[in-house]
Amino acid sequence: TGSGSTCSIGSPCSTVAVGVSKLAPGDKLIIGGGTYDEAIIDTVPSGSSPASPTTIISATGETVIIRPISSSFHSIFNFSGAFDNILLDGLIIDGAGLTRNDLNLVNVENGALRITVQNSILKNSNGDCFGAHSVNSGGWLVKNNIFVDCGTFNFSTVPGLGAGHPIYVSNPGIIEGNEIYSTVSVYGFGIHIYGGDSAAGAVIVRNNYIHNFGGQGSILVGAGTGSWAYNNVIINATNYGIQFEFGSCYSCSATNNTVVGSSLAAIYVRSASNLQIKNNLLIGNGTPIDDTTGATASSNFCDGAGFGCTEIGAALFTDPNNGDFTLQATSPAINCGVDVGLPSNGLPDCGAF
Repeated sequence: TGSGSTCSIGSPCSTVAVGVSKLAPGDKLIIGGGTYDEAIIDTVPSGSSPASPTTIISATGETVIIRPISSSFHSIFNFSGAFDNILLDGLIIDGAGLTRNDLNLVNVENGALRITVQNSILKNSNGDCFGAHSVNSGGWLVKNNIFVDCGTFNFSTVPGLGAGHPIYVSNPGIIEGNEIYSTVSVYGFGIHIYGGDSAAGAVIVRNNYIHNFGGQGSILVGAGTGSWAYNNVIINATNYGIQFEFGSCYSCSATNNTVVGSSLAAIYVRSASNLQIKNNLLIGNGTPIDDTTGATASSNFCDGAGFGCTEIGAALFTDPNNGDFTLQATSPAINCGVDVGLPSNGLPDCGAF
């Protein structure tokens, strides 16, 4: 933060918006620590290439909070139109000051491509925290972020408005390595792959940790061809762990996920075609797998008998009371899986690894 006009290290700008206005394709804007009352709406130039994105990043070791206290728009960062190869890195994007029910902290739509959000915290949104909503956008990456208290608006009180979600997408991309949880009442899904705009294409959901999320479910796969949820850990979901419903998912898969303590089904299937459910570790849920579509379910490890439960027993987690759901060396879930195309040293374990 500064009062300079050149936006250099020696003469920093006073606002993020001024800094963005100085960027050329492929440039990097380094933001100093502070809280910034502003929104960046369709002004970041596209990067030069996937290897040279235009980057907005926090300065090393400094805390950067983007928290507008008022906005006439529905986003804090908006990319609508011909935006490509843009990276947001290491930011805290906070919607606490905004009251719009259709809020998206980061919004990607109408042809925007290859937008990456990583190493950031997105929190306090009545609506979505990350949304990629239109059919002609894609290639986005949401990686190694923390999502807290997204989707807090009670949509049932206003006809015509849907619930918000931490991550809500309807086009191809990757959701990887994120932590998602809620400390207040939320109403949507932790990750919602939506097919209302069109088939989503392949969305990869992997290596995420979703815990104590109080919405409708943790992961909803409602669309896509070849979408794949794997290596996710889902703990204490209020309703379902992984859900295939409200759309049509073709040749999709749920493999090597650990789902513990969902009040309803760990994996719930009502609309999917050629779905594969394998190598999952399903413990302490209302029921392991609830399917009415004829999905292929096998080589799953459960703590009780059920559809698709090939192995039954105690999982022997390392330290579940302190959030460690890795397996003890003597766990019967080790080497209980089958080859589904993921890296493994010999037979794969059941559950996330």
